[in-house]
Amino acid sequence: MDPVITKEKPGGLPEHEREGRPHPGRAIVTYGRSLMSLVIARSLDEQGVEVIGCDDVAMTVLSFSRHVEQTFTHASLDDDPEQALKDIEAAVRKYAPEDDRPYVLIPAFRDAKLFAEHRDRFEPLIKVAAPDFSSIEKVHPKDVFADFVEDAGVPAPATKVLPAGDRDIEALGELTFPLIAKPNDGVGGRGVEKIDDEAELRDYLSRARAKDAILLQEVVEGKDYCVSFVAVQGQLVGVVAYHNLTQFPREAGAGASRETVDAAPFRAATEKLVRATKWNGVAEIDFRWDGNPDSEPKVIEINPRYWAGLFHRRRRAWISMDRVSHCCRAAGAPCGRSGCEGGFPIAHPARGSCLRRRKWRPRTSTCRNRRLPGRKRASGSRRARCWARWRS
Repeated sequence: MDPVITKEKPGGLPEHEREGRPHPGRAIVTYGRSLMSLVIARSLDEQGVEVIGCDDVAMTVLSFSRHVEQTFTHASLDDDPEQALKDIEAAVRKYAPEDDRPYVLIPAFRDAKLFAEHRDRFEPLIKVAAPDFSSIEKVHPKDVFADFVEDAGVPAPATKVLPAGDRDIEALGELTFPLIAKPNDGVGGRGVEKIDDEAELRDYLSRARAKDAILLQEVVEGKDYCVSFVAVQGQLVGVVAYHNLTQFPREAGAGASRETVDAAPFRAATEKLVRATKWNGVAEIDFRWDGNPDSEPKVIEINPRYWAGLFHRRRRAWISMDRVSHCCRAAGAPCGRSGCEGGFPIAHPARGSCLRRRKWRPRTSTCRNRRLPGRKRASGSRRARCWARWRS
């Protein structure tokens, strides 16, 4: 395991000590390269929680964030999961607090399933804020989920599955085109294509990885909606819905800008899934819906992890879905903060950053250190302030 990167913070007593409250806790946040991890770190840090970030690469957004105390690297969770678990376990022991403050491991992305599976390996040392592995097994990967929703009576598109290594489409019987083809364990829209005829399907299958099972789903008219939620022991305690305004790649990709929508049309199906799986933690459900109040939104898939739109925010719009308290509750640890009324902000940081940059950006090209004709170069202190705000 590589040496840690340590950053010092300004002096003075922490807020919890000034107010005589217990220490809010310490958290290890994985997948430090992601904006999701940055949002989690910022939310935790603003509530006084000490944040330690990690990833299998050193140069990540968390390693440059002022909201993170230290970072460390570990082996690749994809290429060598056993060594990665050993590295993270060693770090968990190294950073264990000497007092009884809450100590939580927060898997920020698809590694949640791995940590849930090996929960017993970490739980004596740290609380793992991930859903139960028995719940995840019911809905992940996508081919398993297709069978589960049919048994659970949840509205979903008709789905046929080609097992890994099997590309015999005749065995599936009659297929109705167009349809949606996708791998059983992809993220961010990777590998998702609309197929118009059998020739396109055969071409798609020839390009797909042999180790992937392939799902063939009926096309559902309407728009894609994402419903992200927090549940505690099978009870829904927080939910927010949004849809992508733009995505990249345009045909089938991750959302690039998002808009919050009313979650009420999706709540019944979400609650049914939460109860059926006895979910404990966070997850995100993809729906497809035409917006007609008389039609039911159909569940496309569930992702047992934080969602790519976690950083989707809108100023002054808050949902009572505090990440720190719910992460701790889902992990079985106390929040450590009485009267915790933080929010789950809903604005896109990239768009917000652009708006903020237009407001405070100097009228000269400070990054290239050259003067534009007829304009005064910004002072060094102003450049420093701009750089500090950009890093935050």
